Amino acid sequence: MLFVVLSGMADRPLPEFGDRTPMEAARTPLLDGLAASGQMGQLWAVAPDIAPESDAAAMSLLGYELDQYYTGRGPLEALGNGLDMQEGDLAWRANFATGDSGWNIVDRRAGRSLGDTEARELADAVQKDVHLPGASIQFVQSAGHRGCLVIRSTEGALSSAVENIDPAYQRRGPFSVAVPTPGMTAARARPLDESAAAQRAADLSNSFVEQAFEVLDQHPVNLRRRDLGFLPGNFLLLRDAGDRLPRLPPFVDRYGLRLGAVVETSVEKALAQLSGLELMRLARATGNPERDYNDWALRTDEALTSMDGAYVHIRAADVPSHDGDADQKRQAIEDIERFYFGRLAELVDMDALLVCVTVDHMTPVILGSHSNDPVPFLVTGGLEPGSASAFTEANAAGGSFGWLMGPELMPRLAALVRG
Repeated sequence: MLFVVLSGMADRPLPEFGDRTPMEAARTPLLDGLAASGQMGQLWAVAPDIAPESDAAAMSLLGYELDQYYTGRGPLEALGNGLDMQEGDLAWRANFATGDSGWNIVDRRAGRSLGDTEARELADAVQKDVHLPGASIQFVQSAGHRGCLVIRSTEGALSSAVENIDPAYQRRGPFSVAVPTPGMTAARARPLDESAAAQRAADLSNSFVEQAFEVLDQHPVNLRRRDLGFLPGNFLLLRDAGDRLPRLPPFVDRYGLRLGAVVETSVEKALAQLSGLELMRLARATGNPERDYNDWALRTDEALTSMDGAYVHIRAADVPSHDGDADQKRQAIEDIERFYFGRLAELVDMDALLVCVTVDHMTPVILGSHSNDPVPFLVTGGLEPGSASAFTEANAAGGSFGWLMGPELMPRLAALVRG
């Protein structure tokens, strides 16, 4: 089985593409051929009324029921970044943003120009100079403007029942849901129940953000960035709190398949570890799509050769979606088609595989954030072909595979693989 998740690739029609989506506007003969040889459908990775984040969507697509297993994104970020996460710790996803002492936000991602070296230096300063009363912290930069925080209290367990500080995401149970038109003022963390553990978690989180701003605002890295005309990474936006790691039953026990995971983000690496997938080691990204996707294809081939299949998660189309860049999104889709699927087709006999290609969540360019639209999927291998001739959102809506909820897809695929 080859199971590929193309993060954020689905979209809504855009006037610059003649009321076509980027998937429809992109040239993708290999994906279209897969769609024509199999069947298509649509799914909601989490629920019809939730715009999911990638972590919850990925867990769901791997066949795990979120109401039983999901504990928030923060713990997955912590595990994926090598932090010591224990039950009762509070783990947050963080963004290096640009803001001021009044918690007004200029840019949620510090202009998307914060380099890894700069961000690591800033994170080291936060780790060294932020001190919380009755608690310790672990804070690291993960990639670009992203980071992860774990707070451990010496005065008892903390609760994740705390609202996000990042104004672009609002808590709904254990999930964070994108706000369609977020304000530009960070919210003070507040407890979502009346427990002392939630109140202390909120107080410690607010204190962390305040102290971190004092450390970061005049840090030499940010002084240099201002001199060069770049936005400073001086404010830390926290979201997706969790107070324990999920306990996932091994994927092989549930579905009888041993998969290799070809993934790049800390969250995906954590999910692979927790579900027992074998993590395939990717070379460091160079920014050259042909070179990078060649490595992805080689690692996919390795998993298909040595195991029962491969789980692949590619996020390249999601990044320009958040930036509102339709042309770059179309280009990202074409790069995936040409350099990943094209190279993979040279390495393996695609006709000998059960192939599923889907999307974890829709990220419409017009919104710059995730939406609650259903997403398309295709399945080919041992199925009578449907009537579609291209892998598009519209074709999937009328596809013969039907409509599914996220956790329903994997059992169907595993049954097809086993025959």
